[in-house]
Amino acid sequence: MGLLEAFLDGEQILIGDGGMGTMLIAGGQSPNDCLEWLNTGEPDAVLAVHEAYVEAGADVLSTNTFSGNFPRLASYGLAERMRDLNLAGARLARQVADGAGREILVAGSVGPAYPPSDSGDFPYRDVVNSVSTQCRALAEGGVDFIFLETMRSVEQVQASLEGVRSAGGLPVFCTMSFHYRGRTASGLAPADAILALGSMTLRAFGVGCGAGPADNEEILRKIFSEEPKFPVIAQSNAGLSRREGSAVVYDVTPEEMAAHALRCREIGARYFGGCCGTTPDHIRAVARALRG
Repeated sequence: MGLLEAFLDGEQILIGDGGMGTMLIAGGQSPNDCLEWLNTGEPDAVLAVHEAYVEAGADVLSTNTFSGNFPRLASYGLAERMRDLNLAGARLARQVADGAGREILVAGSVGPAYPPSDSGDFPYRDVVNSVSTQCRALAEGGVDFIFLETMRSVEQVQASLEGVRSAGGLPVFCTMSFHYRGRTASGLAPADAILALGSMTLRAFGVGCGAGPADNEEILRKIFSEEPKFPVIAQSNAGLSRREGSAVVYDVTPEEMAAHALRCREIGARYFGGCCGTTPDHIRAVARALRG
């Protein structure tokens, strides 16, 4: 039985990777640049992050394609490169996974499809079309499943799922970010999310990013109060960012992230990764705690 099947059957936990964007920025990339461009422009930078997460003990590598959708790429003047940037991102992660000497899954990262300056959702049909194009490229590049990350509304999840289905129907994992007083940006509470998403074809669901580990543990408890029918994901950030001079700093240490992962396992989660500010050191500490 493969790693993905064992996870879905309840026989295996998965340790995801950590932040990709914040790692690339820490390595010298400008936060104002399109990080997906690196998949073809500076692939060695992306490969190095993937390799560091494998060495740290991750079971899953997420592609550098979080903002590889039409509206986001269009804001950089790169809409016409949507397919090749996503395809290259999938192939880079696949290359590292296949050379790891153990089974590593590749998750096709798909973030919310809306313009950076827009506070509302991108129109439903446009989300479907954008996700379909993105996921066709990710599938061609060899991803094992699609990871819808930090979604903020049920409608956006629905549209994204429709887009994935039209691109071949890979398994879909999903996280939502509940950092507005325990609700998503659209006002959705965790219990309402479970009730609304329970009939959809998600294979795993959970909490991503947010205000930090402590808040996300409370969100997880609310998710489990609704007795979810799918494996649950805990993918917190390393706290909220702050500036120290020219540096962007996250306060949650690797040891604190490992303790958070242990508490999430006690609550019931079975997928443990990291979002903004998490590093290979965080994932290494999580892997040691959960496997030790």
